[in-house]
Amino acid sequence: MNNPYFVFTMARSKSSWVTATVIDAVGAWVGSCSGTVEGYPRGQLENRKIFELQRSWFGRGWEMADAGRTIVARPGWRSAVLWTMKGDGYTGGPWVYKVSALYWRPFMASFPEARPITVRRDKAGILASAKRHGGNIASDKVLDAHVRALDEIEANFDAFSCNPSADPGDIERLKEWLARS
Repeated sequence: MNNPYFVFTMARSKSSWVTATVIDAVGAWVGSCSGTVEGYPRGQLENRKIFELQRSWFGRGWEMADAGRTIVARPGWRSAVLWTMKGDGYTGGPWVYKVSALYWRPFMASFPEARPITVRRDKAGILASAKRHGGNIASDKVLDAHVRALDEIEANFDAFSCNPSADPGDIERLKEWLARS
């Protein structure tokens, strides 16, 4: 398993832009992605097969957060992800998976060699973007859970943190970080 990158994110945070930057900078495999949206002709850059596996193992992150529950690592998760990736055409090399920050524990526990990238956006920006694009943002409680998760990732790992909505220069800094990693 070579160089996994996890893009831990909040909804409507420009995380597809960050993920596309990782793909372009290091040639990372992303696999079969969710549907295309305006501005992202390659899709939302979420591997739909890993996403389906994730949901079957851990449930919906926002529902867990709304219920005050934490998503924790489970034995066998790494093997299940790798098996799913191979079934989706992965043959080796760097790879990237964009995922809600609420799922950081199973991913980082199962892939300790991963390079985490956190993507933030202020609540007002998230809500305005969701209103424009029809996104479903569950509650302030869920957004707060994402912020706490991002804080925990940054406190416990050597993560690259960015907020491209507030500072588009973060994308150039990400490219520099990727070149060094």
